Amino acid sequence: MRSAILPLICTACALALPTLTGCGNPWPDTSNSNAAPPDFALHLFVDAEQAGWQRAIFVLQPDRTLRTGFGRGEQVTFDTFPAVRRRLSPAEFQRVYAYVDEHDLTKPPVPLSLNDVNYKIAITANGRTVRHEVDSRSGKLRGLMNLLAEVGHIELQPIDEPE
Repeated sequence: MRSAILPLICTACALALPTLTGCGNPWPDTSNSNAAPPDFALHLFVDAEQAGWQRAIFVLQPDRTLRTGFGRGEQVTFDTFPAVRRRLSPAEFQRVYAYVDEHDLTKPPVPLSLNDVNYKIAITANGRTVRHEVDSRSGKLRGLMNLLAEVGHIELQPIDEPE
């Protein structure tokens, strides 16, 4: 009898232990599929010098830190790691991820010929990183840049983009 009760007690303890310790379910809750994954990050570089505007770089890290840099020539490149601008609130971070998700920016677009305003982007989400480069006809990336500027409390100088 004693040997039959021991496995039952062990099973009950194993099931109750995560609840008692606060560990709960080790798997992330995927019921809200639009929630930003824990590894979500992006790196957006805008080269608009030919349009008479300085280059811009936005780096959003998984800890919600937004880094920004602006300059001309070699002051700002895709490889620049800019200074911290601010840490986004969870709602702002989620808003950026929702924009990326809604506009399918994790899927590379059809390559276009490069012109006056060019965007390079790298996005990491769910263990995958997608990198691509597109020209100014990608209104999605212009919208992303505007959103990052808004949540970063940055006033951007207008860019005259070609139609």
